[in-house]
Amino acid sequence: MARRILTAFTFVSIAFFAFGQEKTPGRVFVERIEVRGAQHVSPRVIVAETALREGNEYSEDDVRAGVARVNRLTFIVSADFAMEKGTQDGRSVLVINVREMKRLSFLIDGRGLFGDSSHRTLDYDFDRPGESNDAAAARWFSGDRGMFHFAMAVRRGRQSFTSRYTAWEIGYTRYNLFGTGAFATVNIRTPVDSVNEGRFTPQAAIGLPLTPSQTVSVEYHDTSFVRETLHLFGSDLKTQLAERVITLAWTYDTTDQPFAPARGTLLRIAPIHQMTDRADFNAIPRSTNFAAYAEHLNTNGVDVAALHYWPLSAVNSVSAGVMAGLATVEDRVHPLSIIHIDDRHPTYQIVQAGYSRSLATSRLELEARYRIDQLDLQFGPLNRQQAIEASASWVRRNVWGTLRLGIGYERVTSPND
Repeated sequence: MARRILTAFTFVSIAFFAFGQEKTPGRVFVERIEVRGAQHVSPRVIVAETALREGNEYSEDDVRAGVARVNRLTFIVSADFAMEKGTQDGRSVLVINVREMKRLSFLIDGRGLFGDSSHRTLDYDFDRPGESNDAAAARWFSGDRGMFHFAMAVRRGRQSFTSRYTAWEIGYTRYNLFGTGAFATVNIRTPVDSVNEGRFTPQAAIGLPLTPSQTVSVEYHDTSFVRETLHLFGSDLKTQLAERVITLAWTYDTTDQPFAPARGTLLRIAPIHQMTDRADFNAIPRSTNFAAYAEHLNTNGVDVAALHYWPLSAVNSVSAGVMAGLATVEDRVHPLSIIHIDDRHPTYQIVQAGYSRSLATSRLELEARYRIDQLDLQFGPLNRQQAIEASASWVRRNVWGTLRLGIGYERVTSPND
């Protein structure tokens, strides 16, 4: 079943890649790239972010994709481009006009989900793969190529083996490393959920644009927290959890903005490796005693996504896409006499469609999804859960930052419904 699903996804991705893009004839020789409107950020950062280079020949699709990369930067409100005549016939100057945010900008992302409180599905939010997961953030552009941020980060993994938590985070991002166009982010994060006693742990990410539309990135997350404390016979017994997640991602992205895109394609393949260590306690059968045990999970998985956005007019756009994930979780408990857990193979599949509309200075987006979660492939439909999800969100971006408000609904069904 999982192989058929992933095979179907591959064919859909190829179709999106081959037919989803607007084809434009002809190529242009870019003699020079000129950035206008930049005040805080170095023009070199903008040029490097496009992955376009002076003295090379590009198609209009390549140029549009490069400028779209600039539009998706967190400190840019908008960017557009124009081609001007160069010093000779057949040569052009690419002019990129940018509108920056204030040096100090903000993000507020307030969206909630309603539905059956007993649901087990994991993707409560509707973020696109690779999208920012901050619920609130303050950002300070430092120098001409760096940014500090203080945020409340919301971890919402689609895979069933990932932990879900909210955390305070402080970090720094550096753009155009060594003149290569690469970026790197370093964070310190501590969970703040009511069931989690926070520990300060590091996260890091680095990305490199390969072409105007393709990027490879690596993320490293190391999280540690105390899930709860058991009070037993006058002693406090803490159950501890630590996890380390390494994600390698290849992304093909030509979408025109970071929230509620109106055009473009997003393809993403992201292998994941996760190591989880848990110190816990288990009740011994026919006894009032508790025995301590250690559990180690070693997980290898992959997330894949294919989304496309079609503009219908200057203000209306529709979208469609598929997302899927597959993993193998090796679960080991010591001592073995306490409990035995077999390896499992969780999967998920999502089919979604959407509509968005421009509202002068903001944008409205409606989405609907059909989702299937399976905790272990070997049990077939016995542990399968299906859900229908719908959401509406409103997004506005200006020089002070980004505001996104929304509401979602989820209805969980069994395979026999």
